[in-house]
Amino acid sequence: MPRAMKTLAQASLLALLLAPTSACDINDLVPKTAGDSGVPSAKVVVSLGLNGLEGLPADVEDVQVRVVDVLLHHKGDDGWLVASSEEVVLDLGDGPGSVSFPQLPVMLGSYDAIQVQIGGMVVQDGDGWAGAELATYELEFNRVIDIKADTTLQLDLDLSRGVTRSGPRWEADLTLGVDLLRGI
Repeated sequence: MPRAMKTLAQASLLALLLAPTSACDINDLVPKTAGDSGVPSAKVVVSLGLNGLEGLPADVEDVQVRVVDVLLHHKGDDGWLVASSEEVVLDLGDGPGSVSFPQLPVMLGSYDAIQVQIGGMVVQDGDGWAGAELATYELEFNRVIDIKADTTLQLDLDLSRGVTRSGPRWEADLTLGVDLLRGI
């Protein structure tokens, strides 16, 4: 049998073996959580919100902050775990912990950093909406958080450190507050 036909026959046989049937679905074989693969795990829910609204200038009518990614860093690991890559827009009405993402299975243990990546911010006053220049677009919380059970990580972007007008634009220095709430 020519080599090309032999390779095609092997690929066809492999495709038949891996094709889903009514009795077995390949998705049933893939672990859904770290615990399914023998690694102790917990479920984490990440919730986001805004606080520090009382520190805003009197002429601010609304603020919107676009969050692009939320990342967790497992202590002793080089990589980041994407807790959410769903883009959300937080509004003044979104108090602390008001937007939640789906549960995420994570390994038990210590996490030494949380990062929230900001895509942008706009401020509304009597003149309409204007963009805000942020001091940083990556807010990082660098303290060890031990995840030992199912947990909610409440991440609040704090506006109280400074939202100021600079000509036609606004400037903002956001900080990240983290609360660890046991149980989901």
